[in-house]
Amino acid sequence: MASVKIRSAFSAQGTNARANPFVEKTIVYIEDHSHGEARQLTCADQGCGKLRHLRLLLKRFRRIVLIDTLDQLNRDQRIGGTPRTSIREYVDKLELDDKRIAIVSSEDFEQSRLGIDVIFNVCVLDVEVPGVRKRILRAAYRNLKIGGLLVLIVPRNDQTITVRCARANRFLDGHFFHHHGAFTFYRNFRNTTTLVRLLKRAGFAVLDDLSVYRQVCLICRK
Repeated sequence: MASVKIRSAFSAQGTNARANPFVEKTIVYIEDHSHGEARQLTCADQGCGKLRHLRLLLKRFRRIVLIDTLDQLNRDQRIGGTPRTSIREYVDKLELDDKRIAIVSSEDFEQSRLGIDVIFNVCVLDVEVPGVRKRILRAAYRNLKIGGLLVLIVPRNDQTITVRCARANRFLDGHFFHHHGAFTFYRNFRNTTTLVRLLKRAGFAVLDDLSVYRQVCLICRK
């Protein structure tokens, strides 16, 4: 099993799926705690998947950076009702005159310093293996401006998934699942201890914990 490639992109929810409710909740939190009006800020969607949160972020933020792997950005898939297109092609067809959307591969993001105000990392770390989680958080820290915020949202305790976690499909610190000829991965973060430790090692200070039973939500500052 160690030689099998995990395809985390296959876990992404579709463009038409409802936005995670904690995205809107944390935008309100950011504005209420004097971090600035969202419309004046640049945000990034780290692990943008199939652009589930694009409409919400476009409505609330001045500029958006979409980040995902080269494979996820460039492969043909169903996005926003379009049968076969790539994320890059889909965004180009939006024809936003003010160039409000930039697209950066995860690989390039690990080397860049973009000075972003807020990075949203939503439904990503639960489907990534441990080594990738560390790289994701290091890249987020590198690309935030000093004092910038990381919003980390991780679904947890979903019984439709946990009921399928058994000894037979145990892998690293989670479980693998066969999915359309590939493998996906899931780690259930029942508590925030591991995530907080990873965040601190990456350099973040945890400002607030808005977590509930079904969602981890941590507000962190560079």
